[in-house]
Amino acid sequence: MLYQQCTRLGISVTFGVNIIEYIENAKDGSATAVASDGTRYTHDIVVAADGLGTKSHKAIMGEIIRAVPTGFVVCRIFYRLDPVKNAELYQKLADQPRADLRAYSGENYHCVLSTANDHVVIGITLPDDGTSSESWSEAITGDEFLKMLPDTADWDPIIIDTIRNIPQNCIVKWQLCWRDPQTKWTTEGGRIVQLGDSAHAFIPSSISGATTALEDAQSFAECLRLAGKADAHLGTKVHELLRIRRASILQRLGFANRREMHRAGGMEALLKHPDTAKSGPMGLGKWIWTHNAESYATERFAEARAHLEIGSPFEHTNLPPGFNWQDGWTMQDEVEKEKQGINTPDLKLNGYWGIY
Repeated sequence: MLYQQCTRLGISVTFGVNIIEYIENAKDGSATAVASDGTRYTHDIVVAADGLGTKSHKAIMGEIIRAVPTGFVVCRIFYRLDPVKNAELYQKLADQPRADLRAYSGENYHCVLSTANDHVVIGITLPDDGTSSESWSEAITGDEFLKMLPDTADWDPIIIDTIRNIPQNCIVKWQLCWRDPQTKWTTEGGRIVQLGDSAHAFIPSSISGATTALEDAQSFAECLRLAGKADAHLGTKVHELLRIRRASILQRLGFANRREMHRAGGMEALLKHPDTAKSGPMGLGKWIWTHNAESYATERFAEARAHLEIGSPFEHTNLPPGFNWQDGWTMQDEVEKEKQGINTPDLKLNGYWGIY
């Protein structure tokens, strides 16, 4: 769909290119992306939207910043049931009146299962046993998968059934890696900008990684439109100002959610805790899902630009209402809370996280 839209708009797309270096050309107001075959792509603005393995940090942060393991892995699978080979489970799911999403959790794990007709999606997060890698290519068998899971005797039978019916070698065990929140996403001159996971790594329990990347795209496009070609480099800076605090909070939400779900007794135990946030375990407050990143950029662009150019006041209004901004949090801080058994929803008590 994205490729078709690019074609419709006359935007050329080149496949199979591996970008290994980003260079800002301050004197002539451009930037260059260098491919592994030596090809140089030079334009007014270069967007590094190449994920967790991006090579853009040297240009933006002044050093190579490698992603580090979080101590957990996620096992993921999507498959379609065969009406003959998987007849019993196929019939169970076919009888469902609508698509079904279930979440389960307990000490040091959580599981999300989605079923719809003949489609099955499973994601289980567990402690890393040292055998995984940051790769989509490492597959394990269904039997190996079941051995990894704790206390399966108490699990909902539908989960066990869906795992046992997984086709051979289709489960991917993926190491969850992370970079601490960055202080900036753009080069000094604003000619190179990071978007998505290259700018802000997420873990799945944030339930916000993909949507945050889409918000980035909406905001960035609108900021470029409003800045115009001559000031495109200022557009990247405005985009960064509008987005960076919101993304940081949503990154941190992944660790807050994981601590909630991975406590002894799981989410059910959390519901009994007096400090449970109004949005509940794994809850996404209204401030997250009612936000329109494009409209926000349209409405706040001039104010944000003035803040950057002349230092006029700027208040971030795409955060939880009443949120007290906290600089400098790190993954190590959040992991230490997990180790100490601090499972209260501390982040969600900062500002309003309700759904109404």
